[in-house]
Amino acid sequence: MSVTDTKNFPAGLLAIASKQLDDTFSSEQIIQYCSLAFEIYSFPYARQHHLLEDCVSFHCRTLERMFGRALFRDINNQLSWIESSPLPCGAFFIRGSDNNYGLTKAYRLTPIGNWAIREAITNSDYPLTNRKLPANHGALRSRDAKGSNATNVFDMKRDIRIKERIVAESLKSICLLISDKSARGCEFIDYFKLVHEQLSPEEKHRQLIADRDRIAFVLRVLKNPNLGKRGFVPQLYTQSSSGRWYSSGPIVSFQNMPKQLRPIFFQDCYDYDVESCHYSIFSQLAARCGVETPIINELLADKVTFRSSVAKDANITLPTAKRCLISLIYGAPLNPSKHTFFGTTLGAVDAANFCTSEKIVALHKELSKGRQCIINMYRDQSKKKGWIINDAGRARVISKTSKITLMAHILQGVEAQILSCIGNHWGNQLMLLMHDGFVTKVQLDTALIRSTVLAETGWDVCFSEERISII
Repeated sequence: MSVTDTKNFPAGLLAIASKQLDDTFSSEQIIQYCSLAFEIYSFPYARQHHLLEDCVSFHCRTLERMFGRALFRDINNQLSWIESSPLPCGAFFIRGSDNNYGLTKAYRLTPIGNWAIREAITNSDYPLTNRKLPANHGALRSRDAKGSNATNVFDMKRDIRIKERIVAESLKSICLLISDKSARGCEFIDYFKLVHEQLSPEEKHRQLIADRDRIAFVLRVLKNPNLGKRGFVPQLYTQSSSGRWYSSGPIVSFQNMPKQLRPIFFQDCYDYDVESCHYSIFSQLAARCGVETPIINELLADKVTFRSSVAKDANITLPTAKRCLISLIYGAPLNPSKHTFFGTTLGAVDAANFCTSEKIVALHKELSKGRQCIINMYRDQSKKKGWIINDAGRARVISKTSKITLMAHILQGVEAQILSCIGNHWGNQLMLLMHDGFVTKVQLDTALIRSTVLAETGWDVCFSEERISII
């Protein structure tokens, strides 16, 4: 399933970088830098910074592993393709780190970096990849991110059809909207106005530029003969240590594409999600341990009303309330301090309102109690002493893993098991995997999916369905 000798960046990017660098750096180091720049350009949501949505973050060890200490800085000083962005006022650095390897530093491409990548992509003298992709392999890699055998692999087509006409029309429309803010009368123009209406004029313009570049990039990939049949885009997935399937490109990742652009590429397809996925799984796991969860059950009974109540109490938006509830189940401390997730995300006043809300306090207690009981249950049932093995068959050493990470490992294992069950039955209909959801080219029966998952895995989850369309 591997891609033979195919680099995850336009080959021309290496040529552009090599011309501007002196002889100090090896070709491998230049390739690493080009790969990093192209990842920021094409896969920004894979490493999205938790405070700045238009930036990515890289762990200090990742940069050291890629370049060696300080070499990233030396290359970047000559090319100036990547810049660090200041964090919001009141944000903090983990462990007080405040250098080029700061654990929470935010990075974005400079105008020069954007120019270099677009030049490499659009210049016909440069091939988009070094070799054509192999023709007869599925989308899911047989090896995980660490090289071990992947678990719960199912058959899914690697190449997915994208409607080139729709992509081309959307590109024309967004270019017109960028040049003329008063443009109207087109479905695509109206759509882009709608999805960006909450942004300030400056942010809206920047977002439109970013969307335009991504759409133009996908259009060129669709037309590129080095990537197989015209009108198709390859999507490969690599399994993580928890069992989740993460898109590994190789050139463009629709899994990491901004949500507002998916209707452009998946027009007339169907989007399915597990409703309140992790809370639903947590509730069932807690029930197996004999732990009652009345607040979680209230959320599951009517998630819209529950989120609206939380949003009203904390004076935050519904999307923000949803994000905060997900952070709670993943172990975010219920603390409004500026050094915590809620403090940096909501601000001092709203964070205090959220963290002192009677409903949130009760929910936090349920999660804390249930988390310990669930971890103990998986520890006791494990045949491998000192390890926790989740439902996707992935293992974690208990003594080397925090309780929060162990809980996430368990939840994501169940999530992966459910997706694998669906893939075994409907894999040939799947176009995109989204952790707790998927996109199909045809409409499926959600009742049948639910009953199949329940019968084969024991998990009773509901599925939402939405037809993807803007025209």
